Amino acid sequence: MEPEEEEQSLGAIDQNQKVKKKAGRKKVASRKKVNRPKEKGTYKPKSLKNSTADIADCLFSDDELRDEFINSEEVDVASDQTDEQASLKSSDASTSDVSSIVSAESSLITSVLESNSSCNSPSFDSRPSSSASFKTPSALSFKQERIISPSPSTPEPPSPSYVEPEAGDSTTLESHEELPESAPSLELINEGLNYFRGNLPKRWVAIADSCGFHLILHSPVSPLAIQREIFISFNGNVSIYFHCTLVPSFEKNFRLSSATRIKYDADSVQKFCDHGVTLVKQFLLYNSCVGANDQETKKVWYMIQGAYHDKNPYHEHNYQETCRSLACRRLVQLGHGVRCKECAKLAKSISERKLFLLSPTADPRTSNEYLTREQAMNKLHEQTETIMKKNKQLAYHKVQRMIATEGVDIDDELSDQFTDILLSSNKLTDNQKMLLMEQWSQSNKSNSRNHIWHPSMIRLALHIYSTSPAGYRALRDSGALKLPCVRTLFDYSHAIKAKEGVHDELLSLVQEKVATYAEKYKEFHVLLCDGMHISQNLVYRKQDGVLVGYTHLDDVKEEVDRFEKFLEGKEQGQTDRVLATEILAFMVKGMASDVKCVIACYPCKVLTAEMMYKWSWDVIRACEIRNIKILAFVCDGLGVNRTFFEMHTPVTKDTHFGLVFDTINFCSPERRTLYFISDVCHLLKTLRNAFYNSGDGKKKPRLMTINGQTIQWKTIVRLYLTYKSDTLRKSYKLNSQNVFLTSYSKMKVRYAAHVLSKTVAIDLEKQGWKGTEETVKYISYCNKFFDVLNGAHSSQAGRTRNTDLAAFTSADDERFTWLKDVFLAHFVNWKKQVNAMPITAKEKEKMLPPQPTMNGLEISIRGIEGATRYFLTVAKAKFVMARVYSQDPLEQFFGKQRMGGGGSRNPNSAQWQQKQVGDAISRGLDVRIRGGNSTECDAGHTISAEPLKKRKRLK
Repeated sequence: MEPEEEEQSLGAIDQNQKVKKKAGRKKVASRKKVNRPKEKGTYKPKSLKNSTADIADCLFSDDELRDEFINSEEVDVASDQTDEQASLKSSDASTSDVSSIVSAESSLITSVLESNSSCNSPSFDSRPSSSASFKTPSALSFKQERIISPSPSTPEPPSPSYVEPEAGDSTTLESHEELPESAPSLELINEGLNYFRGNLPKRWVAIADSCGFHLILHSPVSPLAIQREIFISFNGNVSIYFHCTLVPSFEKNFRLSSATRIKYDADSVQKFCDHGVTLVKQFLLYNSCVGANDQETKKVWYMIQGAYHDKNPYHEHNYQETCRSLACRRLVQLGHGVRCKECAKLAKSISERKLFLLSPTADPRTSNEYLTREQAMNKLHEQTETIMKKNKQLAYHKVQRMIATEGVDIDDELSDQFTDILLSSNKLTDNQKMLLMEQWSQSNKSNSRNHIWHPSMIRLALHIYSTSPAGYRALRDSGALKLPCVRTLFDYSHAIKAKEGVHDELLSLVQEKVATYAEKYKEFHVLLCDGMHISQNLVYRKQDGVLVGYTHLDDVKEEVDRFEKFLEGKEQGQTDRVLATEILAFMVKGMASDVKCVIACYPCKVLTAEMMYKWSWDVIRACEIRNIKILAFVCDGLGVNRTFFEMHTPVTKDTHFGLVFDTINFCSPERRTLYFISDVCHLLKTLRNAFYNSGDGKKKPRLMTINGQTIQWKTIVRLYLTYKSDTLRKSYKLNSQNVFLTSYSKMKVRYAAHVLSKTVAIDLEKQGWKGTEETVKYISYCNKFFDVLNGAHSSQAGRTRNTDLAAFTSADDERFTWLKDVFLAHFVNWKKQVNAMPITAKEKEKMLPPQPTMNGLEISIRGIEGATRYFLTVAKAKFVMARVYSQDPLEQFFGKQRMGGGGSRNPNSAQWQQKQVGDAISRGLDVRIRGGNSTECDAGHTISAEPLKKRKRLK
């Protein structure tokens, strides 16, 4: 465009602006103070006709002069508009640059506003709508590259005259004071943009439209939101926005040098841009107010008056969520704290009431309007309980007064009839009826010593007394229940003499019970064997005049000890007997019955495989003679037990590790196979301990490695610490007790089961941590192994929706195939892989689980499979539960032994043997001990009504 044509066009525009000013000063004032309509993009100034009429009303009182003035003004305006259109057409080329900017910015602003309407929606903030509504056209695109100068090869678009925004247009200029009198050229605007882009701080972008420059700070994370904006019009007017809200010029907490007005033209580009950069740098000296952001009080923010919950929709870095005062000033100057005065007052108020707001209960005198919802509900609950108690007390006193005033005495016959009616109630169980009858009968006795107690009552009393002697005495002395005296219980508990070795009388009790079963498969039993530590004490038993507390020695062992003493040069009389420190117990457990009885015990000092071989076969022989068929022998994985297994001739010889898991039972008439089983619960603990001891460092003796990946305990620690603070987490079974183990927690089976569980495996797999695939497989395999061999009862699989816990009904169950071909093969291949490495034997040992553990796995899997196959095919049983091969009943018995001693956790040999007899007498009351090291089921228990043998008192 030639300079002369440009001057001509600008002159025409100036002429048109002068024509518009002829409408009077009132019209100019109305433009500056125009009331913006509420609808977005519908700004329309008052019509010229209405303005002329208003001026005429002020100037002329005569109607004729007024009408003549209005008509003349309308003609002048029409001619001016015609001249303006002509001048605009002639200056088509001069205004093409401005039109390009307007058309490009119009489409750009529309698209960006649509995208920002979702990320900066007021729905993200619970503040009243006045603070969340958009009052600025600053929602522009953050991409500077979208405003690009037209390419020289591209034909210039037509340059129409400026058009007022239509209704609904999102690019309205409603917040700007006025349009520029003359828009700069595109080259001049691009020069300013380039200067801004080279000097603005990080995350600040510069965008230009037809009114001026927008300097925008967007959020660092998606979805992007406009945090701050400075709009500088070409005329030099400055508007500052924070969170899409205009900051008033009279704001006390916010002062920028925005009073300086620099018009944007070719001579003032650098000065104009430097002023904008200065404003930005001054804006950076202010931070967002963090409000009252104490997260501990978050749950009570909703009830604080004069405040609202700010969920940080603009992604400010100095807070996540906060409680903000309705009068919050939003901006705080750096070095003047982190919150404004209003929010500081709010934070102080919340802090002072923090203990009250977070307390679940409040003082009863506190008014209800100041209570939190939790406090109000607790107060309502307490008041409801108080009212119910008062009503019960009132009802009781009413009944007592009625009985005192209206009650009549009844004879014995009517009393007996009432008693029969009470006992005939269908809602009472047999045990409850027995207890009521005993209490009623004992209360009517003039001399309680003449009462003959029911056998079930004796068994119940024996069980309570054996559990806690002090508790039994307290219950009896309280008078709440009529119970036998301790002396009476002594006569029953000592009717069977305690002895070490095989107890024939206890074994006879088991024989009598087995003889009552009609099904032949109920004759098969499992023999459980385990040891318990006892205290070294000598006790004189006056019943038979024996000192109890020495080790149990048979004739052969005693003769060998004498010979060893002779070789050492000691005389025969110098042989000293050794006090026992351990008792080896044997329990018979029915595979399809409720038989559970400790039938033998052997005190010893140091258990050897030879002792165990001798004593075990003595017990098996005594059982087989009484038709108590022993199908399996279960013990833990101690070295003595493994040596005991190896002392037998195996029936099956093709095992992976060359082990003995079955042998011929020569004590049975049919030469039945006897299967050895290593306790599954102990194996799970050893698998967990191997996992726990695997890792880097001197304190970790091994580093289990398979397929190039290490299995380390620190993975479990990392998983626990990552989600420790979450209320709801997938690996909810992990806690400090089973992650950070102690010598005591290592003995708990349930802690091992919690870590090696499917829940932990799934959560660890979903983390996607590199190098943890083999750890997930290790945990999953151990979990399934324990589930398959730990089924407790037939309904457990359906109740827990875990088919691995189902009963075994077929000898060819697919779970046995998985145990042998997948689980056991995994450890066999693992060992082959490590053995193929060119490293030392000691290093190979560190890369594998302990060899005794892998041996125990194969013994248990093959032993349980063989015993189950025989029980289902030969004995013709319908099903068998895997829990029958567990040592849990014997662990329960040990728990009762320790608990019955009161403060002493280790009974002596005499106490242990007497407890053994007492437990056999009160059979049928094998209640699970809470917190014990077993997983016995809480099934219903019945009290036997069989007659009891009573010791005759010596006169």
